[in-house]
Amino acid sequence: IYYEHTAIGEAVARLGGWTMYGQGMDASSADKNKEPVLVCSIHAQLEGKNLQAWDRLLIVSVPANGATFEQVIGRIHRPGQLADEVVVDVYLHSREYERAWEQSLIDAKRLEERDGQVQKLNFATKLID
Repeated sequence: IYYEHTAIGEAVARLGGWTMYGQGMDASSADKNKEPVLVCSIHAQLEGKNLQAWDRLLIVSVPANGATFEQVIGRIHRPGQLADEVVVDVYLHSREYERAWEQSLIDAKRLEERDGQVQKLNFATKLID
């Protein structure tokens, strides 16, 4: 579960009895057998974290930046991932997050056009309920 605001991370971690991986903590050190659910700060766990033992993400704070979104998904969708596919659920619980999602999609398209590197958001199957 990826969050942006500390209060949300704390509330989710407390409700589920899960460890919150915020500033100064490394979620890469977690053991999936002991911690099937991680509560991760988007900013603290953004780069260099290898979480490919997990194959599902829930993003409760939607980054309004395609590059940031790419990095978040890249924590599990990376070399070493054993699952045939990964699932990323994006919780669009406010108009602000709907706009952030739309901006991330626009950014991903621009990044791909500019750099020629396929962006995960562009080849993902997108289902909106």
